[in-house]
Amino acid sequence: MDIKLRLTQREKQILELLCEGKTNSQIARNLQISPKTVESNLTRVYRKLGVNNRTAAVAAYFVELNREKN
Repeated sequence: MDIKLRLTQREKQILELLCEGKTNSQIARNLQISPKTVESNLTRVYRKLGVNNRTAAVAAYFVELNREKN
């Protein structure tokens, strides 16, 4: 699985902020988009990663980062 190849630039930005523990509202403010747009992007991220929630998305991201280091 290569997360970087499957996600759009915006989806990567949102996933990285999610990994920092930011809420949807905080992500929206940071990226100057609406919280609804954040939710829509997260739904696509979850689908592309084959996960159902924030925790699983973060875990998948860190597994991939660890895999890239090795």
